[in-house]
Order: sequence, then C-alpha cells, then structure tokens
Amino acid sequence: MTLARMAAACLALCGLAPVAMADCAPAYQQALVDKLFELQAPGAKVDAAALQKFLLDEREKCPGDYQGAAFSVYLMGAAVGHEADPQKKAAYIDDAFTLMRQASDQYDPQMKPFTYTDQNGVEGTMWAWGHAKTTLQQALLPHMVALAEAGTIEPSLTGGSPGVCPYGEVTRLADDTEGRFWLDLMKNSGFFGTAGLGNEDERAEYDRNLAIYDRRVGFAQNRLAALAVACPENRAQLLFDRARVLGNWAEYSHRQMDNINRAIEDFRVNRDRRDAVIALGEEMERQRNARAKMALEAYEAFYAAEAETNSHLDFKLGDKQTYFNVVSWAKNQ
Repeated sequence: MTLARMAAACLALCGLAPVAMADCAPAYQQALVDKLFELQAPGAKVDAAALQKFLLDEREKCPGDYQGAAFSVYLMGAAVGHEADPQKKAAYIDDAFTLMRQASDQYDPQMKPFTYTDQNGVEGTMWAWGHAKTTLQQALLPHMVALAEAGTIEPSLTGGSPGVCPYGEVTRLADDTEGRFWLDLMKNSGFFGTAGLGNEDERAEYDRNLAIYDRRVGFAQNRLAALAVACPENRAQLLFDRARVLGNWAEYSHRQMDNINRAIEDFRVNRDRRDAVIALGEEMERQRNARAKMALEAYEAFYAAEAETNSHLDFKLGDKQTYFNVVSWAKNQ
C-alpha cells in the first residue's frame, strides 16, 4: 500500500473524513464476490498486478469494513499465487498482511456473515474471516517461505522486524494459525532418514534435507520472536508457538539419537562405521539437551508474558508432553 493510500485510509478510520461505513460495506463486499466469480470463470486468467490494484482501490472506498478486508486477503492470495516476479510477490504478501491487520483491528464478534448475490441472482452468505485464515496458512506463509529459500527474504525470518504485523487488537484470531503453520512445516520437513546410516549417497541426501529442516526452524523461531515484539496484543500466543517450535526441534534430535541407538543394537551399522555412528549418537544427545535448554527458556518467556497479559492458553496433549520432555532433557545441559 502506498503512503498516499495509507494516509487516505487513516483519515477515514480516524474520523477526519466523512465515510459512510455501514452504507459502503454491502457494495464493497459484492464487488469482491463479483471479482471472485470473474476469476473462477472458465478460461479466466489472473492478472496479478490488476487484481492487487483492484483490491487496494476497493479498500480505499470502504476502509472501515472488516469483512471486506478479510475477504480481500483471500483474493490477494490469488495475486500472490499467480505473480512470477519475486519482489512483486513479496509486496503482495505484505499487502495481504496489511489487510489482515486491518480486519483484525476492526473485528466484530457479533457480526454475522455478509450476504451477496451470485451470478444467477441467488443470495448467499460468506464467512470472510475463515477464508482469510485459510489463505494465511495455505498461501501467504508457504509463498513467504518459498521466496526466502529462493533468496527473497522477509526480514522477520532472519532476525529483523516484520514488514507488516498481520495481527492486531483482537487476540487469537490468526496468530494461532501462524503457529500451526510453522509446527506443521517442521513436522513435514523433519522425517528424512537417520543420521549417519546408509551409503554415501544416502548420507549426502540426509545432509541436504537436514540443512532445509534446520533453515526452516531458524525461520520459524526468528519470525515468531519478531512478531511477539511487533504484535504486543498477541505476544503470549506467539511466544508459546516459538517455544513449541524449539521443543519440537529438541524432539527431533532425541528421535535421531533413539534411531541411531536402535540401529547399533540391531547390528544395522557396518563395523567400519560403528565408532563414527556411536559418536554421532552422542552428539545428537548433546544437541538435544542444548536445544531443550533453549526451548525451556522460550517456555519461561511465554509464561512471563502470559502472567503479564493475564491471558490463558490451553496446552494440547502433545504440547504438554513436549514441555515435559524439554524440562527433563534441559537438566542434562
């Protein structure tokens, strides 16, 4: 969003310019749905730049409607997915994050799904926020990671401040979705064989996959830490998600240590590599303990933020076991 557009939106939202928000919302929402039908038409081609301009222009006309902003996130996901230029794609992701932040700040839990009319004149309803969260998890964050791995890096992934904080005044709307994305990415990236086993080519392939996995863990912990600073209303949730990421990282090292030990016990390690594999298992144990200490410190930061903000997050069964594991392993560090 340009500075001029941001200023116009601020003027409207701050009451310095007359905006009939209640009156503009139905037309705004209908225009977005019409654009969706246009994009879904047989043979339709998505012009990413034109779609991005349309969404930002329509937003200017009705800056106070959270449902329109949320549904625009969904449509901006199409622009992101169809843009080939990395810099433009990154800019569209930031636009989507800006829209998500606006929707979060304006969220009204009492509001019903908006009503629209389809191409046949039939009335329907749309839960815009659900579409925004799905777009965040299935389009914006995956494309952000893919861009980073190709060299176009969002600053928060490597320790800088995020270009945009997507999560605003209403807590636990989308931030839990971001945490789940990183945890799922780690789980999907973290099963690629056992360290030190196999022939030379298999060990080289393991090393390549390990580099991808460790890089993604770095992205996850850096981004969640940066968002916890940039999005203070959501700090406790984001620190909790970061602790879970680091806890899962420690569990990865423990799983590798167990796999190595079982392979040795089952005589699946060649004699000429036995000493090297035993040493690798011992290194995995040291690595597990060091990562567990990092995770425990992250959990302590979460607990401090939880007490400070008077918030309460429920541990799921797997999360609780991860915490117990971390506490036990950290004692060995």
